[in-house]
Amino acid sequence: MLQLSDVKSYLEIDFDNDDVLLNTLITATKDFIESHLNRPIDPNNMTDENKWTVPSQIQIAQMMLIHHWYKNRDILTERTREMPFGISAILGPHRFMGMC
Repeated sequence: MLQLSDVKSYLEIDFDNDDVLLNTLITATKDFIESHLNRPIDPNNMTDENKWTVPSQIQIAQMMLIHHWYKNRDILTERTREMPFGISAILGPHRFMGMC
């Protein structure tokens, strides 16, 4: 799971003023990604039935999404509401579609 220090390093932030916001974004993006993938990415939330090895690309996608939401904090427009292509391209192959 991502830590605040990882995110601050990725965003090149060396001040503490936005720590609360960044922690909120870490949680919100985790929830968003889990919803998009239809499976947990937090090992603490996995059961025997939904356990999987979360690839490192998922953390990269989460940091990219945090960056996107951090830089676009204004009221969402149609353009900012969409998930950036790079993030969806990383997450897409890991979506669990369920059994038919």
